[in-house]
Amino acid sequence: MTALPRFLGCALVVVMLGCGDAVPPAPMAPWRDCPRAIWAQPSQPDAELRVVGSWDGWKEPGTALPARSDGWHTTRVQMPEGEYGYLISENGEKRIDVFNPLTTFRGDEEVSLMQVPACDFPEIRVDEVRAAQSDESATGAMTIGATFLRGQSGALLAPSSVRVVPDAPGVAEAAPLSTTVQADAATGALVITVAGLPRGNNVVRVVVEDERGHSASQLVSLWVEPRAPSWGDAVLYEIFIDRFRASDGRALSPPSSPGLRAGGTLDGVRAELEKGTFEALGVTALWLSPPAATPEEAHRPQRTARRGVPRLLAARHARGRPAPRRRGRPRPIDRSRAPTRHPHPHRHRPQSPLRKASALPPPSP
Repeated sequence: MTALPRFLGCALVVVMLGCGDAVPPAPMAPWRDCPRAIWAQPSQPDAELRVVGSWDGWKEPGTALPARSDGWHTTRVQMPEGEYGYLISENGEKRIDVFNPLTTFRGDEEVSLMQVPACDFPEIRVDEVRAAQSDESATGAMTIGATFLRGQSGALLAPSSVRVVPDAPGVAEAAPLSTTVQADAATGALVITVAGLPRGNNVVRVVVEDERGHSASQLVSLWVEPRAPSWGDAVLYEIFIDRFRASDGRALSPPSSPGLRAGGTLDGVRAELEKGTFEALGVTALWLSPPAATPEEAHRPQRTARRGVPRLLAARHARGRPAPRRRGRPRPIDRSRAPTRHPHPHRHRPQSPLRKASALPPPSP
């Protein structure tokens, strides 16, 4: 009667020793997250939210957006590389996605635009940007923490391929910046320190390759000694460009009609910037009105000049302040009087820095 318990006891010891000798699997670099997430919030309680899109020929009633406990409705869609139009449907009423700044057109109807990248290639995810924790920080050294995400091929990072170049036309020909790189091919972890940066906003491009030669790049903004570390610390000055200053910096007289132009230009903003007006006021960021047609111009071809943009950007960078964001195509101020069809197939809907600073992003799934 005692032989059986002894046998079981020995077996148990063998099993426990085997578990103790097992080697845990090595960590692997994460994969790209290719499915696109769509978020929406209902305008009234208990509303039914769906999404209809061009990926299935605008088939009704569309794909359901399940509700979450926090009030958001969301779904994830997996589609091939390309561009797709879609609309949010609330109880059958269609609207564009207010959380997506991209739009396109379906005939004469404006719809939201979804861009699906090719997942065959890897991707770089920037996790953090901070001042380098060393004596080099005084010379403008910044550290980028990032993660290499594998493409569908599963190829790992080639550590020797990591480089950082200035954001300029012809990235392949741009000379790499002075960097110190720590790259872990197994986990995809990247720690890159860039030294010798001047004060202000330094836009650089991180470029990597996987073991099969597939490349990926990611723009990163490196702020050295910013005047305002965050939007919460910023002092914004809002400018309606047409009413501000002429190209030579002189003040403008009011137009004869509120719907006509006064003649303000981006060069007028640059002239006031170089004069030191904003610095004397303690301003750390400019909020510029987007290129737009006046109500009288809404039914005429829109020809908004952007010749002053490069000079304005250079002036802002020279003073270590945020440059104005590119706004996209001209848009009528009064949408009810605007033409129903935009002359360009794709464009961005302008968003103000204040909205970006105050609005919380949708929660993670």
